[in-house]
Amino acid sequence: MFNKIIKTFIYAVILVLCGLIIFRCCANADRSTLTDLAVTPELVSAWADGEMEVLRLEENASEIAPDGYFTAYGFRFIPEAKQLQVTVRFNVSTWEYLELPAETPMDFYLCQNDDISILRAPDLVLEESRSIYRYRKLVWNNVDIGDANWQVYMDRQDGEYSIAPIRYVEQEYRNYKLSGGEKKALSSQN
Repeated sequence: MFNKIIKTFIYAVILVLCGLIIFRCCANADRSTLTDLAVTPELVSAWADGEMEVLRLEENASEIAPDGYFTAYGFRFIPEAKQLQVTVRFNVSTWEYLELPAETPMDFYLCQNDDISILRAPDLVLEESRSIYRYRKLVWNNVDIGDANWQVYMDRQDGEYSIAPIRYVEQEYRNYKLSGGEKKALSSQN
């Protein structure tokens, strides 16, 4: 009887641990937060006739910055508006790892061809929090993607920085189909 209780307890612990691991993997793979286009005056102007080309990459340039402090995804380029939109995500434990006071601002910039001497602050930043993650939708206007590699630069506020590639020159584009909500939001601004 006692052996049966021990076995049941061990199986229950293993089942709970497996459930937690699966939950963590699913939460880590979530790329749905702040993926819709941010409606800006530039996009509304480009959408004036009800049509607009939006390009996304065939695949992400990287899943996570090489040092693991943040991830960048949701690359969207709107040629007519010359606008680039990217979403970044970082864990709330980043402040603890960097030994910074909680909620110290984390600033993100756009850089080209690993040239960190020229950093562009975003023109618009939207923020959202979910569970253990902080999300930021970063929007840059007057961007010419051209033949360049592009990275998002994270100022870690500790004298160091992290860089995540968001686009390599060789990457293929695909047309991005606007969702019904995105079309409605753009139309309501006209």
